[in-house]
Amino acid sequence: MSSPLAIGIINILNSIQQQSARYGFSLMIVFGNIGCVFNCLILLRKTYRQNPCSLYILTSSCTNLIFINLVIVSRLLAVGYNYDLTIYSTFYCKFRAYIAFATSLLSRTYIVLACADRYCSSSSKARRRAFSNIKVARYLIPSLALFWLLSSIHVYFYWNIVIGTGNKYTCTTATSIYTVFYAFYNALLSGVLIPTLMIIFGVLTLQNIKQINRRIHNITANISRTINAQQQRRGIADNQLTVMLLVQLLFYVISCLPFPIYLLYNAFTINNQQKSTVQNAIESFISYLTIFLLYLNFCSTFYVYTLSGKSFRKEFKHILMMVVVYFGIIKRSEQQQRSFKLTHGPQRIRPINKTVETITVAPVPPSLMNKIH
Repeated sequence: MSSPLAIGIINILNSIQQQSARYGFSLMIVFGNIGCVFNCLILLRKTYRQNPCSLYILTSSCTNLIFINLVIVSRLLAVGYNYDLTIYSTFYCKFRAYIAFATSLLSRTYIVLACADRYCSSSSKARRRAFSNIKVARYLIPSLALFWLLSSIHVYFYWNIVIGTGNKYTCTTATSIYTVFYAFYNALLSGVLIPTLMIIFGVLTLQNIKQINRRIHNITANISRTINAQQQRRGIADNQLTVMLLVQLLFYVISCLPFPIYLLYNAFTINNQQKSTVQNAIESFISYLTIFLLYLNFCSTFYVYTLSGKSFRKEFKHILMMVVVYFGIIKRSEQQQRSFKLTHGPQRIRPINKTVETITVAPVPPSLMNKIH
């Protein structure tokens, strides 16, 4: 391969990477923050806030906000505008890598807990259903946060500013031994353990739902009438949460698995000194694509939930209408009418038929009339 052709390929790959980072990461930051905020507002509403699964997803959304505004913003500056903050401060290099690793695992762990909660809540055994409890969620959330923050501390000590490809400073793993360990550790957690647990709980939840549907089919209509409206709404919300999590599981597998696979490849070829500049450019571009897909997972949860959950969309409409009214775009009376229609559907006005009682008045005597006149 001729040198001018190699330089042309490298320049094209670098240009694609830079331009897509500028627009792609910028859109991720904007829509990711908007989506996470709406996730929090919707999951704090009455329909969801007493559900432990909603609490797990809510905490995951809050963790995603940290990831978006710390990790993706710095990646945008480094790749899109060639201003890498991590190479100017050793502390920031270590701190960013530590927070990125801990929050990414923490966010995914909360989704695993949400999947486990759906399995427990749909189980026919009372002992398993007992784990689907808001008190259990409030205990597990801070406990797992403390666990991942402590177990990820090795990232802070073994990341540093080193001279990388092309004699450029970069913030990465400091030694080749730790690079191999980090690749296997990340691949085991993000590429094997977490998606496997999600798939297992997802399949078991689907089996439980099939069993529930068979039982419901055998229940008579008279019993179903005894269920009040509030219980029906909670049941619909539970089913929608299950569908939302299953769709997110599929999206997670597509977006997150390429990154640990690339880490394993990089660990096995890190000591290869015969790589050409074109090969290094291609590998850098592939690394960028896997990171781009990985970041999509943290920015798209709201949009995945909105597309897959009908009750979630309804709550989003309520929140959106409240925001519109707050900024005075439409009148409050119009908002109340639309909110009523969203909640109760179209209503027919029925005529009120009341029986009008006839009152018989006795005639006035003539003697009394003379006195009046």
